[in-house]
This record gives sequence, structure tokens and C-alpha cells, in this order.
Amino acid sequence: MRNFLLITPFFLFSGIAFGQTIWFVDASNSGTQNGTSWATAFVNLQDAIDSSSVGDTIWVAKGTYYPTKLAGAGTNPRDKSFLINYQSRIYGGFDGTETTWADRNTDSTSLHVTNKTTLSGDLGTLNDNSDNSYHVVVVVGSQLSCVLDGFEVRDGNADSMSIYNVNGASLFRNHGAGIYSYNSYATFSNCIIRENQASSGGAGMNNTSGGSHLNRVVFKANVINGTFSQNPNGGGAGMRNDGGSANVTDSYFIANENSTNQGGGAIRNENSSTALFRNVVIKNNYSENGDGGGGMYNSNGSEPTLINVSFISNSTTNQGGAMYNDDSKPKLYNCLFFENVGDGGAGAIESDGGS
Repeated sequence: MRNFLLITPFFLFSGIAFGQTIWFVDASNSGTQNGTSWATAFVNLQDAIDSSSVGDTIWVAKGTYYPTKLAGAGTNPRDKSFLINYQSRIYGGFDGTETTWADRNTDSTSLHVTNKTTLSGDLGTLNDNSDNSYHVVVVVGSQLSCVLDGFEVRDGNADSMSIYNVNGASLFRNHGAGIYSYNSYATFSNCIIRENQASSGGAGMNNTSGGSHLNRVVFKANVINGTFSQNPNGGGAGMRNDGGSANVTDSYFIANENSTNQGGGAIRNENSSTALFRNVVIKNNYSENGDGGGGMYNSNGSEPTLINVSFISNSTTNQGGAMYNDDSKPKLYNCLFFENVGDGGAGAIESDGGS
């Protein structure tokens, strides 16, 4: 295949102008905490989010941060999430000594090893996900100027069939364990979304409506593990796009797993989604039961566009080792399908239901 673009495993920073006030967050700070400098940094990220105004920027030092505030009308302690408002511009990966924007190192090792900045839903008893946050990050109605950049998002557990209200939006507690984005156009860059679990859709990230932009994001080892009664229409262990026009570039979906009665080991696009995927690798994802789609499942009138996308070594116990299409019309340009397996047929692509 000619002109296929390989994606570098290193995240590159694209300059973003920041605005009026810089708020500082450092989990290791034990002194005064007003957020106005590294020496007086907030220790809780939500304090900085709540203090910020339009045009402000939040710098977050390396460390692990846990949600401290109930989102919306939630009353269960597990409803604690990082509730990102429409104006937030939040950057992780700082070592806590930078004095200028240029001092932040943005290579992959600096962001995700040396200065790893983690947003974790592991509330209560550590390493026991039964009391983890339903959603680690919640974004409702944000614009592209809302930014989350340089974080690892992990340990969410969306395992309840109930619903609650956040800023006028009804959110399902069995979707979006890592990030729940509702009617949002926020930008997510240089992030790793990993090891989140849900009983229905979008364990790593659930997009309902809107058009979230994702650049240089890795979805890794997110899991959907439910039953048909919990999840008659679920799937998409890495990402679920319920309508809307999500835009995903220079990103990876690695070793995500869906074991419910519908499909999409890595990605599920449904309900007329027009998501765009450009320069994306979808590798070693798995879907058990349901209709299949080890890498991607498209349904209910969806028309995603894929440009320079590689499907490598994805598998399903049913049809469509790489992709399953049901009443959908995906558009594929310059894509690679290599060593995908469908135990029930169609190792690469299964299309039916008017696709």
C-alpha cells in the first residue's frame, strides 16, 4: 500500500496560547494552598478548576490526583469526578519548577514517565474497583477552547444502571468510566486513557453528541464486562461515539476488550455518528459475544470516515475481526487490515443490515 503514514509513538506538542491567570496544582505541596504559584499550589485539581475563569490556564505537577467533588446532582460517593467546565484549559506533565511555558518538556518520556500526571478514580480502598468513581472526568457542553492535555486517566468503574443529572445532562453510570463527554467539543491531547471498566459503552471514553477532538491519545486495556440485560446496545471498550462528530487523529487503540452482547473491541460508532479517524492504529483489541467487530463496530446509520487507519491483529469470537458494519456506511481511505481474525467469519470486514 503506497503512501501509508506510520504514526510516531512520541507525542509532540503544538503551541497553544494561554491566557490571563495561571493556576498551579501540586499534590506534594504541604504549605499554603491558594494556587497562585508552585510554592502555594492547590493540592486538589478541582479547586483550581473551580477557581479558574475564561482564558485562565491550569498547570498540574506530576503525581496522582483523585476526584474530590460530587458531579452535578450525584449523591453517591462514587459520583465524585473531575467536572471540567466549558472554560477549563488544563495541562499536566510539569515537574513543579517551571517558570515559563517553554520549560514544560513535552516528549513522551517526560509527560508519561518522568513527570507522569495521573487522574485516578481509585477512591476508597486502593486497588478495589467496587468503590471507584463511575466517571473519572466529566465534560458537559464545552467548546474546543476547553483542553485536557498531558494526563493519564485511569481506574474508573461505570458499573451501575442508574442515571443522574450533571448541568442539565442525563448521564448513565454504566458509560464513560474514564471520560464522559456530553454534547462537548473539548480537546483532549497527549493523554493515555487506560484500565477503565464499564458494564455498557465506552469504558475509556463515551461521547454523546458533540464533537470532541482527540490528538495523540492512547486508549489501552479498557474493558467492558457486562451482561445483555445491562447492555443490549453497548460496546466500544476504548471509545463509544453515540451520534456526534468526534475527531480522532494520531492516536492508538491497544488491547481494549469488549465482552458484552454487542460489538466493538476498541471503538463503537452508533446512532448516525460521523466520527473522523485520521492516522490511527487499532491493534490487539478483542470483542466476545454479540455481533463482533474486534476493532470497530458501526451501527444505526453511522458514517465514520477513516483515513490512514491500521487494523492489526484484532479479533472476535463472531464476525468482523477488524470491523463490523450494521446499517452503516463507513468511508475508508488508504487503510490497512493485517492479521485480524473473526472466528464466526469475515476476518477483516463484515457488512450487513443495509451497509
